[in-house]
Amino acid sequence: MISSTETAVVSVITAVDSAQNFITDSANSLYAQVLPSGWDWQWCVQIDGDDEMPDLGAAGDRRVTVQRNGGRAGQAATRNLALTRARGSIVVNLDADSLFLKGALRSIVDCFAANPSIAWVSAGNVKVDLELCEIRGFVPTELSGRRVPKGTLETLWRPAEGQVPIIPHTVSYRTDVVRRIGGWMALPRSEDTGLAMTVSHLHDGFILNRPTIRNRSWNGQVTARPWLGNESYAKLAGYELIRQRLESISRNGGIL
Repeated sequence: MISSTETAVVSVITAVDSAQNFITDSANSLYAQVLPSGWDWQWCVQIDGDDEMPDLGAAGDRRVTVQRNGGRAGQAATRNLALTRARGSIVVNLDADSLFLKGALRSIVDCFAANPSIAWVSAGNVKVDLELCEIRGFVPTELSGRRVPKGTLETLWRPAEGQVPIIPHTVSYRTDVVRRIGGWMALPRSEDTGLAMTVSHLHDGFILNRPTIRNRSWNGQVTARPWLGNESYAKLAGYELIRQRLESISRNGGIL
């Protein structure tokens, strides 16, 4: 439910590192969203560094704020800095090289409204590989279209194989829950996995039976860097830290 200190706003968080050439498309996809009556969005754009931004077509739009870190801080810290400006009851991540699909934000808001006791909503994505010129469509899973009890994702997670039972960057959250656990996990990669697995360990959620994001894969993106690859120390150690966190929470009776 929305408390008296929250507003009917979806706070969209975008950390910008190397994807400035794509963010105009991201902006267009956000402006095309139609929300339920009484709802609006805000866009908190945070630049990891001090780079110039392309024109987002948002001149004079008070819903859009752009702030620079002033130095390189990484994706997790950059998103957390943007979170300080979030004034909505729901927080949604939008990578700077991704697009919202038609009806994405409405589906998320409607799902939270229909399930007032859940803390998170996940979805599918459509993946576009710009290097291979391939499009990989949405593939539903056995959890799609269902409420997911807390702890369920942990039982399906296979960190050794690099498999996560959801697509972490599609997950939306109750803003208060994200703040309560400290935001995105302080990892060079898998910071969104750390947040998703922690929240889903503590709270029920819902997985939509539809995609909400069109995700681009390209050689210049952060996760394409060799030291952050699928077999990298950074990813494997990050998964181990996430596992240790969940174990620690369980030993303490689900209390942070």
